[in-house]
Amino acid sequence: MGCAAAMLWRAPARAARGVRLQPDPSARIDPALFHELSWRHLGPYRGGRTKAAAGIPSRPNVFYIGVCNGGLITQQVLGTGAGMEFDARRFHWLGAPVASNQACALTKASGITSVEKWLAEKKPIKIGGTAPGNSTDDVPRVLSVALGLPLQVIDGYKGTADIRLAAESGEVGGACWGWETMKSTWPGIQRGEVKVIVQAMAEKHPDLREVPNAIDFAKTKESRQLIEAGIHDPSAIIYLFSLAPETPKDRVQQLRASFAQTLKDAEFLAEAEKAKQEIAPISGEEVEKIVSRLFKLEPGLVGKLKEAVTPKR
Repeated sequence: MGCAAAMLWRAPARAARGVRLQPDPSARIDPALFHELSWRHLGPYRGGRTKAAAGIPSRPNVFYIGVCNGGLITQQVLGTGAGMEFDARRFHWLGAPVASNQACALTKASGITSVEKWLAEKKPIKIGGTAPGNSTDDVPRVLSVALGLPLQVIDGYKGTADIRLAAESGEVGGACWGWETMKSTWPGIQRGEVKVIVQAMAEKHPDLREVPNAIDFAKTKESRQLIEAGIHDPSAIIYLFSLAPETPKDRVQQLRASFAQTLKDAEFLAEAEKAKQEIAPISGEEVEKIVSRLFKLEPGLVGKLKEAVTPKR
């Protein structure tokens, strides 16, 4: 169950404030691991504050909420997710608090200052990555195929912090990942040592109005489709909240409404701003459309996209 990160606790659908959640006896996990969790902002719009939530299909007043990396859905569409034992089409989606707005940044030492200069580069620029299936790897590989950007993804870094250090030491020339975290975790951008060369979003990010958008460089219909299906749609559903397939439809609607209200809550937004976290909600209905669209891709495009994100050995 790749989308079941938060499915090990029980709670009534209309619990009173102060309810104490009890661990599901069938869950093989030490409850002590959850003692430090705080309610944060799941509530009050669902009827109370909770630490986590789960449910039992046969009991309509009990529900599941899962936290899912939408990249798993793309892997399922492409057939690259080994060991997946779920069908993303059966889940209900509460929505996502924000999309992952993809941007590629290169160091001053790389010598690349624009997309045009990158396209003209004879030697591939090394881009730091974690592993296939993650945006650090898939985004630059799709851009390489769709636009002809000369680059080589270097897999194996543990995370973006390690990639950032590798870029600063000259081991790689740069990296691609979500702008919402890149801008707050890569000080070199503010110091002028690192420059965002291109963004890959359905619409330009307000922070990056002067940075060109990748899809504007696509010269063919297929190139545009590769960027839309390989970057835009997957990036919109990276931070998903899901409900189990058996959840009653009326509960789905109630929880979607609660989720949407929470993301508009003044207290929640103030805390998000303090933590430098962007909030730009994507509704559950829109997530459903994106997931459906991904599963309806033409086989030919799926094949080309799979080839694009598969490392060349």
